[in-house]
This record gives sequence, structure tokens and C-alpha cells, in this order.
Amino acid sequence: MRKELLEFERIVNLLIPEEGVVLGKMMSSPGIQYNGKVFAFLYKEKMCFKLGASNTLENLGVLYEFLNPFKIKSPLKDWFVVRSGVCR
Repeated sequence: MRKELLEFERIVNLLIPEEGVVLGKMMSSPGIQYNGKVFAFLYKEKMCFKLGASNTLENLGVLYEFLNPFKIKSPLKDWFVVRSGVCR
């Protein structure tokens, strides 16, 4: 099993006991839902989180890029893909 999938499963196991948190799917990838909405999923072997456009991870030292699954459209500014080596 891929290292990324094992880490995703570890995160899921930490969150699932919380009320309203269940497994889900986003773009055919495994995801985590809270109250019926996906807020995190595994995308091309990287973790992707919906944090909202006003949030920033820079103050935490997390390396990220905006999710850009489209060929022509702009990136999704409220979805963050965490890069390898997560912190600076």
C-alpha cells in the first residue's frame, strides 16, 4: 500500500470518531466528509484540504499550492494541496 494512502488512513482514523465525520469521495478519490461535505481528500498522492479562500497556510510554514484539476480554468482558491515536505 502506498505511503500516502497509509497516512490518509491514519488521519481518517483520528477524525472518524468525531460526530458528523465519515468517509466520502471527491473526484473518484478517497475523502473525508463533515456533515455531508467533503473537506479533505487524497489527490494525486497528496493531501488536499478545503480551507476557504481567506485562510492561508503560510503563517504555519506549510508548503502548499492551490488545487488545479482543470486544463483551461483557474485553480480553486479555497482548496489547498499540501506539498511534500509539508513544513519549511
